[in-house]
Amino acid sequence: MTPLGDLTAKTISNRRLAMLLMILFAALTLSLSAVGAYGVMSYAVQKRTAEIGIRMALGAEPANILRLIVTQGLSTAVSGTVIGLIAAHAMLAGTAPGSRSWTMFRRAARTVDCGRSLWIPMVRKVIGICENGA
Repeated sequence: MTPLGDLTAKTISNRRLAMLLMILFAALTLSLSAVGAYGVMSYAVQKRTAEIGIRMALGAEPANILRLIVTQGLSTAVSGTVIGLIAAHAMLAGTAPGSRSWTMFRRAARTVDCGRSLWIPMVRKVIGICENGA
């Protein structure tokens, strides 16, 4: 006779391994998406360095430049989030109702990730321009 605990452990060991691998790959995916979003936004801000410098030389307020960059970055993030929500809704149409909370968490994490990826390069660039221009 095998104890019930050993029998249960053998039964769920494959599921545990599968779940652990899913968690690891999800974390890797989230990390890669964060790095990718940061890279895209950093590149977008870097491409506009000359424009930002000209605007500041002509007397634009740093707050207006921040607003310009934030508006552009947020429009990109919002459009990507909307497209992602539509795709997620289409893919999750046949899933169990219990997964909705995880879906909402993933959506919120992506939105926060996009906002953070926008904020870091924007602030670095504007602070650099303000320090060099002053």
